Amino acid sequence: MEYLKEGGLLSALLTAAGIAALLTALWKGLEAFRGLTGDRERRESREQMRELQIRMKNCEERLQKGDLRFESTRGDLTQTLTVLNAMLMHFISGNDHQKLRDVKKELDDYLTGR
Repeated sequence: MEYLKEGGLLSALLTAAGIAALLTALWKGLEAFRGLTGDRERRESREQMRELQIRMKNCEERLQKGDLRFESTRGDLTQTLTVLNAMLMHFISGNDHQKLRDVKKELDDYLTGR
């Protein structure tokens, strides 16, 4: 009882309160640190998502442009083959008929197979 009367109880209570305050401060510090690292990871994840969306958009645009070029080139090739076919028809009436007929047949097969 003497110890309690001399302020020992007060010291014990203050020590317990100090330890509780220290533990609370440590816990809050850990929560804050976890929050900072989580925010950083989320920011990095959002940034990566933005970059991927931009890259995907660029790839889609390039694909569409490539499709347009392909259609244009395909039309050009068709026209060229038509002209070559007409030239072959002209030359068939000239010299080596059999060879030109064979080439024309191959070209016709190619054109019809497209």
